[in-house]
Amino acid sequence: GLLELAALFRRARFVMTADTGPRHIAVAVGAPVACVLGPTDPRHTADHLERTALARVPVPCGPCHRERCPIEGEGHLACMASIPPDEFARLALSLVE
Repeated sequence: GLLELAALFRRARFVMTADTGPRHIAVAVGAPVACVLGPTDPRHTADHLERTALARVPVPCGPCHRERCPIEGEGHLACMASIPPDEFARLALSLVE
């Protein structure tokens, strides 16, 4: 449950997540957080940034705040797919170096 998740995050060196409920739990317990913003707008959700690193690639269709990407074919989930995994990993590691 949520209490167990909070306990895990409290003990973690860092948490890698999207801009979801678990991100806010990690922030609340003081864990360093690397967050992929994807369809969300950092002006609305980027609070408590002292131990948070944000990954976001501006795309023409975003931020759209949708739960499901309406684009079919090329460009589908561009806001998420445009963030290279190795760069996101480096971002997370920078929180604890």
